[in-house]
Parts: sequence; structure tokens; C-alpha cells
Amino acid sequence: KMGIYTYFAVSVYVAVFALLFFVILSVRHSQMKRFSEKMNMINKNLRETMDVNAFTAQASELADKTRNKSLKSIVLLNLSTGYAYQGDYRKAAVVLGSINIKSFPDIEYTALYYNNMIEYMLSEGHIEEAENAYNEGKKYIDKLIEYDSEYMASVYTTLAHMEFVRGNMAKSEELFIKARMSAYVTLPAYQYIDLHLAIIYANTGRMEQAAAITGYIGYQN
Repeated sequence: KMGIYTYFAVSVYVAVFALLFFVILSVRHSQMKRFSEKMNMINKNLRETMDVNAFTAQASELADKTRNKSLKSIVLLNLSTGYAYQGDYRKAAVVLGSINIKSFPDIEYTALYYNNMIEYMLSEGHIEEAENAYNEGKKYIDKLIEYDSEYMASVYTTLAHMEFVRGNMAKSEELFIKARMSAYVTLPAYQYIDLHLAIIYANTGRMEQAAAITGYIGYQN
């Protein structure tokens, strides 16, 4: 039977892949063409090479050189995601925490700030801090859901992870399924979502469904 210990053994390997789609942020609202081109180039290089070390080095350098607070906040949001992808959630949270959320150009970035902070805290096992971030950011995250933005898979996955940790399996399942049905979900995210659904199915006595979805994950690998 797949239980909570299996979850901790397997999800540490899988969880970092689910964060990849957080990184694909563009600087749509920037009037500064040169900055926008640099940020887009860094993100493009990451998508093409999957070299996260290069990404974090380039993003860190750009953050140091950027004086505009609004633009710098976007770089730092990307940089924190790079550290999370490397599995360094503590460093990711520190970088994210250095951002003044009032500097973000619009609500979408603020919602992503809280969305990512919740995920980092959950991944570090800091449940109380994750709950605090959720309570602070809920109004922004709800707005993002209302907009039906391209980050819906990310948001639903984080909320599902929160409910999973809370022990609310029915709600977690509902949200993971919503994430899976998002038009913007990626293959690594599918694997992360399916892993959690398999655990939920197993822990609620639906062993055939758990086995079926676990086999599907293995086939995708």
C-alpha cells in the first residue's frame, strides 16, 4: 500500500519538476525594451538548455544591475524559482522574501509571489508559514483564478498541495484534477499531479485507480 512515507520518499524527487512552469514569466508590462530583451533571453535559454545553474547566474547578475524596483522584483521572482528548481527552497524563499510586493507592476505578479512562497514553505515542511502566506495572499490568488490566467495549473497545484498537507484529501483531489485539466499544464507537472492523485487514491482505498495512474507515470518517464 502506498502511504505517507512513500509520498515523502518519492515526491522530493518529483516536486522540483512541478516548479518549472513557474519560471516562464515574461516582462509584458515593461516599457524598457533592453531589460525586456535580457529577461526574455534568459528565460528562452532556460527553456532550450534546461541549464538552471546558468539561469540563476544570469538572473542574479541581471538583478544586481537592475535599479528600477518594479523590474527588479520580476527578476527576483524568476531567480527564486530557479533556486527552487534546484531544490534549494530555503534560498528561494529568502530571495522571494526580499521583494517588496508593492513594487510589482500588477496583481498577477503579486499572486505568483504568494503562490510560490506557499509552495516553498510546504516543500520545506514549514506548514505554519505556508498557512500565513496563504492567508496573506488569498485575495490575490483568488483574483488570478478569476482572470483564468496562463498560471492556472501552477495555482491549482499549489492549492491542492496545501489541502493535501492539511489532510483534506477530497479537496486536494478536486484541485489536482483542475490543475491537470488546465490548458497550460506541462508534462513534468502532469507527473507531479498524478503522483499525488495516486497517493490520494491509495490512501482512500482506491487501489486500482492508484495502480493505473502510477503505471501511467512510469510510462511517461
